[in-house]
Amino acid sequence: MKFRFLLLFFLPFAILAQPQQPKPSLLFDDTVLPIIEITIDQTDLNFILDPANEASDEEFSADFKFTSSTFSADEKNIGFRLRGNTSRSAAKKSFKVSFNSFEKGRDLDGFEKLNLNGEHNDPTMVRAKLCWDLMNSQEIPSSRANHVELYINGEYYGLYTNVEHIDEEFAEEYFGNKEGNLFKCLYPADLNYKGSNPDLYKEVIFGRRAYELKTNEDEDDYSGLANFIEILNQTTDAQFAAQIESVFDVDTYIKALAVEVLVAHWDNYSFNQNNFYLYENLVDGKFYYIPYDLDNTLGINFFNFDEAEQNIYQWFESNADRPLTQRILAIEKYREQFSQVIYRLLNNELNPDNLLPKISIIKAMIQDAAQRDLYRTRDYGFSIADFNNSFSEPLDQGHVRYGLTEFVEKRHQTATTQLDEITILSFNRNHEINIYPIPSHGAFTISSEIPLGTVKIYSLTGQKVWEEIMTTTVHEAKTKLSSGAYLIRFDNNETRKLYIK
Repeated sequence: MKFRFLLLFFLPFAILAQPQQPKPSLLFDDTVLPIIEITIDQTDLNFILDPANEASDEEFSADFKFTSSTFSADEKNIGFRLRGNTSRSAAKKSFKVSFNSFEKGRDLDGFEKLNLNGEHNDPTMVRAKLCWDLMNSQEIPSSRANHVELYINGEYYGLYTNVEHIDEEFAEEYFGNKEGNLFKCLYPADLNYKGSNPDLYKEVIFGRRAYELKTNEDEDDYSGLANFIEILNQTTDAQFAAQIESVFDVDTYIKALAVEVLVAHWDNYSFNQNNFYLYENLVDGKFYYIPYDLDNTLGINFFNFDEAEQNIYQWFESNADRPLTQRILAIEKYREQFSQVIYRLLNNELNPDNLLPKISIIKAMIQDAAQRDLYRTRDYGFSIADFNNSFSEPLDQGHVRYGLTEFVEKRHQTATTQLDEITILSFNRNHEINIYPIPSHGAFTISSEIPLGTVKIYSLTGQKVWEEIMTTTVHEAKTKLSSGAYLIRFDNNETRKLYIK
């Protein structure tokens, strides 16, 4: 069914600071272009780069130096190895740096590992960075990233993207604990039901598990994952919303899905049953979706479909079985929530008026580093002319289907026309909002003339402690918060004080 897009009224939407985002780190300062220098025994480097060893994860001792105008570090005896999946066979390799491989417990500014990605598929070498920034802007647990120049044994290996590694330290920063089960999910991780036996989800495919447990490996406990997948697949439609919310953070997934759909991340869960993490938070008993591997986006496509035209509500192949995406978007309130996120992205971060100037700034900063990057030319023959041209137009190589800015403009246009008719949840600051009883006894009611969308409660120190979506004009909230004073904040950025006995 074709929906007409309805704009009732709109005020600028303010992205709220996410207290659960990790502490800032100058390792990912994207206002400068740092230099990373690796010094390693040449014999060890030859082993790493030998095509015969491309499947090897063997680490070798190396020295690491990070230099920028805002931060510097010099670390000895770090671990250095090849990383990636299909990129291992690329001429421009990707690498992993591990600070704790040979000296346990060591880190750099709180990070035990860094990923240095060659971005060999992308002639602009900007797409992945933009997508990580978009995920970060939506308060989605996701890696931070910045561009760096990489030197190995004094040789310039080119322009790289420094991407935050997803591990137990990542979990602690985003979820406040690292005791949970972190699953790396790769093809064919479709989240379809295999049965109630947890061991069924330990199946080895392509030499590794599709759902690979990266923490608590000794316990090897897949019971929570099996329960989540059973609820996802076996729950009736009538009970689905209540049941899935008891084991899965739906709100975060909807935001991540909206970004993935708009940037055309086809190598993800929904389209290719690939490239995501699930974190089982043992504190609240819920699973959280963490996006991964965002390089094949924004007009990079190896399949025979027009990703800029693909319907935003059908981000999977017609014969695909993707229960997480399909069942969530089949629920009216979730589809409406998804539409709201799409709308806000199109009017803010993914509006060409806002995004294209940012692209120009990044391009200017990396221009010289890209021009000197001869490794960049070895996989697809990308010249510096290709680097410049691919920001605005497609290349002869079949997988560069759109120029970067060309894709942004077209996707904005098509997604806007595909968007359901929705009510825009925007209102002025004089709108009457009532919260009662105050003081509250752990439960309170919010009433307003219109639904208020996302309602969040913060501690007075800025930590988010509660969040719900208000879809009706009267909303009863039940909390487990301890007594004290809090700040309650609405989508229009209006903030009130809330007292709980």
